[in-house]
Amino acid sequence: AREIFTRHCEKNSLGGLVEDMLVGGSANYRKTIHCWIDAMEGLERNSVRQASPHVTKLMKDRPKQPEVLIMKARWDGLRGKPDKAMEAYEMVVKMDNKRVTNMEKYAAALRDAREGEKLRILAQRLFEINENSCESWIASAMASDLSKEKEKALSFAQKARDLNPRNQVALVTLGECAMKVKKTDVAIACFRGANEVKPSLKSYHGLVKAYSAAGRRKEAIESAQAATELNTHSAFAASLLGDAHKRVSGDIGLKRTKDAFAKALQMDPSLLRAAFGLADACMRDNNDVERAKFVIKNILEKHPPKDAQSKVMLHVKYATILVEMNERAEAVQHFQSALGIEPNNARAKSGLESCEKALRAAQANARGGGGDGNVVDDAEMEEEDGEDED
Repeated sequence: AREIFTRHCEKNSLGGLVEDMLVGGSANYRKTIHCWIDAMEGLERNSVRQASPHVTKLMKDRPKQPEVLIMKARWDGLRGKPDKAMEAYEMVVKMDNKRVTNMEKYAAALRDAREGEKLRILAQRLFEINENSCESWIASAMASDLSKEKEKALSFAQKARDLNPRNQVALVTLGECAMKVKKTDVAIACFRGANEVKPSLKSYHGLVKAYSAAGRRKEAIESAQAATELNTHSAFAASLLGDAHKRVSGDIGLKRTKDAFAKALQMDPSLLRAAFGLADACMRDNNDVERAKFVIKNILEKHPPKDAQSKVMLHVKYATILVEMNERAEAVQHFQSALGIEPNNARAKSGLESCEKALRAAQANARGGGGDGNVVDDAEMEEEDGEDED
């Protein structure tokens, strides 16, 4: 890359993108080019530490350049700052509302944040600009997926893949949509294809899920290990090992599952998927239920999520653990908190009804009446991936 840009400098013949992006004196141009290459090298290596000083310098020198903002969004995503990444993408859209290139990455950020309405508007805008672009169909597939239109999402993702078979986001999206309709073999092929284009945590996440669903546990574990090697500082990558090991039966599998999720939480105490995974593993161990309660309570009190759906899942999960510990009065409060956010949540409704029934039966027994105070349903919660945090 440096040799190519050096030749461009010598011939004073710049590519269109570079010429638009880097204007100014020759010395300034050369410095910016080398800074750009250093930043891209860090991002391609998934190294926040390597990319950080160069991305920071580019943002300081050219804070309103769309290509620099997109680079910043990638950097923010890599360092676990999805809100900052979203802001960068939104700035790009405000500066150029006709832009299509790289907008599939913005769509993925919106999907991960469950911003369904914004994602729908983006998909519509991209279609108005260019209905034959891969990015337009990716955004539409993601919007349909959020709307639970599984078959439509799969069809749109296939169209995106056909338009650009080398688009990594299109391949990952098709793999995720295929998993939703239980086409595991298709999903595995897509995730492997995405990794051939460029290895990523999303691709490895998909492979862990797909291999686990197919009962190919060894390959699931190998994929999770590859993810941790790809980004050694990622809590999300560490949590994938927990996903892979939780399908392994026996005490050894349970211990490795708990260790992996615990390590992920040490790296990022706010990582919801790791907290849920560790809590579930602890609930499987009859001697570790108190730890499950502590893990979820810690997230609730110290690292509450911002989006409504995650808050609902967290309250229901905590209430479910409390029910297992026969602390139903407090469980009722958390089921009610979940319903206060999402009044039609079926699991919260069912859990609340069962809990209140058990409490009434217990009160009747206390007054000398009959009834069974031990009847309650376990509303098992499971986080949607897109998924995480990915």
